Amino acid sequence: MKKISNTVLAEIPMFPNDRHRLSTKEEIRKYLEGGCGVVTLHSPTGTYRTYSFRRPHDAIFADDDFYRRALFVYAKTSSGTWMYVGMYNNNCFRLTEASRYGTNHPIVKGARYLVRMMNSDVAASGPMILYHEGVCSVCGRRLTSPKSIMLGVGPTCRKRG
Repeated sequence: MKKISNTVLAEIPMFPNDRHRLSTKEEIRKYLEGGCGVVTLHSPTGTYRTYSFRRPHDAIFADDDFYRRALFVYAKTSSGTWMYVGMYNNNCFRLTEASRYGTNHPIVKGARYLVRMMNSDVAASGPMILYHEGVCSVCGRRLTSPKSIMLGVGPTCRKRG
């Protein structure tokens, strides 16, 4: 297996004024599996965590079907840095050698909760609320029209899909 060496991600744009609630597992899955999704998970206690699900862009992964379908999961820390958390592939989340957090860390628990939201109806019935942060799930650009914000994908990327 190839080692993932980039554990810190460059700044990811977010536009909280254009955020939209993702309330069904289908919406969540479609948004996060787009390859550039940025979401914030809010708990009833008022705490929140922001995650990004990114498709690998490295050339070393181009011919590997496993990595073509994989998404690297990053979390925004309290200092504003994006740190690698683990990998999402085949409907499950797992820690890797490059993961900086242990199994019981709240950031890891949040990532696992997001995957449960994608795979079950916990999004509709659970206590957590999930918002996308106003960026296109496919290309990462800012969403500006109300329709694009609601769908989580811009018009150009919608036409390609």
